[in-house]
Amino acid sequence: MKRFMVFVCVGLGVGLALTLLGALDSTSGARLVAQAQGVRYYRVAPSCTGIPDCYTTIQEAVEVAQDGDVIQVAAGTYTDLHLDPQRTITQVVYVRRSVTIRGGYTSANWQVSDPLAHPTVLDARGQGRVLYVASNVSPTIEGLVITGGDATGLGGGPLGEEDVGGGVYVAGGSTVVIHDNRVFGNTAGQYGGGLYLGDAVATLSGNTITSNTAYQGGGLYLLGGVATLNGNTIVANSADYGGGLFLSSSAAVINRNTIRANSAITAGGGLLLLHSNDAMLNGNAVTSNTARHGGGLYLEESAATLANNVLAGNRADLAGSGLYIGGSSPLLLHTTVARNSGGDGSGIYVTSGVSGSEAYTAVVAMVNTILVSHTVGIVVTAGNTATLEATLWGQGAWANRADSGGAGTVVTGTRNYRGDPDFVAPGAGNYHIGIVSAALDKGVNVGIRDDMDGEPRPQGSRYDIGADETGLALTKRASPPFVQPGARIQYTIRVTNTSVVTLTTSITDVLPGHVVPAGVLTWSPMVLPPGAVQVRTFFVTVEKGYTGVLTNVVEATTDKGAGGSYTEVTAVGYRVYLPQVLRQS
Repeated sequence: MKRFMVFVCVGLGVGLALTLLGALDSTSGARLVAQAQGVRYYRVAPSCTGIPDCYTTIQEAVEVAQDGDVIQVAAGTYTDLHLDPQRTITQVVYVRRSVTIRGGYTSANWQVSDPLAHPTVLDARGQGRVLYVASNVSPTIEGLVITGGDATGLGGGPLGEEDVGGGVYVAGGSTVVIHDNRVFGNTAGQYGGGLYLGDAVATLSGNTITSNTAYQGGGLYLLGGVATLNGNTIVANSADYGGGLFLSSSAAVINRNTIRANSAITAGGGLLLLHSNDAMLNGNAVTSNTARHGGGLYLEESAATLANNVLAGNRADLAGSGLYIGGSSPLLLHTTVARNSGGDGSGIYVTSGVSGSEAYTAVVAMVNTILVSHTVGIVVTAGNTATLEATLWGQGAWANRADSGGAGTVVTGTRNYRGDPDFVAPGAGNYHIGIVSAALDKGVNVGIRDDMDGEPRPQGSRYDIGADETGLALTKRASPPFVQPGARIQYTIRVTNTSVVTLTTSITDVLPGHVVPAGVLTWSPMVLPPGAVQVRTFFVTVEKGYTGVLTNVVEATTDKGAGGSYTEVTAVGYRVYLPQVLRQS
């Protein structure tokens, strides 16, 4: 029994510590934990008067810090330039430690970082890079304004001589987190005006990347490596290729980014994917970008998977105003392609790719696609194939003049629909669908369990076509999910109106047998404005002696026709195995 008592005491001690930390603000709590683990904090401010462990340049703090330490930077503009240890390249900060560099503080408050209220600006003033992350380190960069970087003459590209990474340069072999920064007004002669990630492992989230320029990848260039992008805003960058973003041989996952108003002289106004077979794009809004080919997105020799993306309002001077697919075999699921214009008028253009003397045919699969309001919805050139299933082609003002064209093969499948997509506010770039959209409940199940906003699919009897799922999101959860005969179960029903109109909702819950109470529960009709959530909880008791499963079905109907159902299954009578430490008492 002694070992069991020790286990409990340790657990109570940890719980008490967490409770005490919970009484503090999150930053203070994290700081106390870090200090207990030997992490040191260094402070940087324009003036260090009265501030302990303080430096007036970030580089000084980096040089004295050790791996795992935190460098807090107060608001102000830092323009000091420094050479790397080999004295060959110039930047505001050369990061050769696995440290956290965090801006947004003030000299009077080192507990809370607020980068919006207290901007921390690193400005290279066109005389070098802003940040250089060396090989084989794992830093975190957050809450900074990164501007004025110019990589001219600094090299660093895959062949060593290309000038890359004007704002941020990340060398190969590094693992970096770049979070909640603003990267603007940087330039590079070759790759990555805003950021260059060379064969690194990188996580980028919540960053705003705007008004950067380069030959390839105006905002961001990813070469090899593994990158995860979540919730970034990539706007008004420019390049010859890949105005906003250029992926080359990269296993990138790009989730719910806004890619808008970027421009490329040649290809990929919003983004360009080259040899990126393992790339995954999910829930991105690619709008109002321009290029000669592929106004929104350009794919070359790529077998990327795209789900829940919107390609709308983009423009191409020649072909593929929304999407240009050259010698690629992508899979597109739940895609909205609307109102792209220019050039040959094709919303999607599918053609062969050429690399040296070798040609690559394109074989494209598209399921659950809204493809509306183009001169030609999709053009497929000779020798290439596009297969579509469950497509809304539009009608009236949203119809394509021609749904398809070209000498290639277009297979439209068995589910083709015509009607108004009922976009919420397309003039303002809002391509969510309304409650009377012709896309509602017309899709097929391709295993995508949420939509462009992370809301669950389906929200009706079937899946919606396009990037957005609208209507009534209904879930029911049993707690615990595994119980013994005679035990109590708590059921929680959650209803969310994800549409843009008010819904009057009725709920019917068919309780399983072998519980008390049993039968059918109904709720009085509820009025749910857009975005409203209703949660109900109640308890049942499992019949003694019963083992098996409990199947519970809850259904919702509304005055607008939207509705849905949800089935929750609970296991009863499964044996629970105790940890070894308990069974030895």
